[in-house]
Amino acid sequence: MRKTCDKIKVDAEYRWFLRIPFGHDTPHFSTLSKNYERRFKDSNVLENIFINIVQQAIKYNLVDGTIFYTDSTHKKANANKNKSEDMIITNIKKRRTWLEDEINSERVKQGRKPYDIKILLRKST
Repeated sequence: MRKTCDKIKVDAEYRWFLRIPFGHDTPHFSTLSKNYERRFKDSNVLENIFINIVQQAIKYNLVDGTIFYTDSTHKKANANKNKSEDMIITNIKKRRTWLEDEINSERVKQGRKPYDIKILLRKST
């Protein structure tokens, strides 16, 4: 919420979409956060919006809806030291290699040249 509100302050496209002219105050992140909590806590409105957006993307061939990629980091919580379960923590290097292979495999299927990941990493640092 904070980052979105920060972007609303400076990005013209956010202001245009929300109809907030430059020179007018933007909402404080806590306003959006509290409204989000209070108004949508026990509803599926946001899920329905997301589903609708995905369906539109499929309809207009922006995605085909057959592959779903996600990014997440799994960490064992240290909330209660007396109660814990053994967890398998994904090795980040293996996951990254797998993801890079998946990306390049998909690029080859589409007739595109695979990325040289090591060169890309050097350019970004």
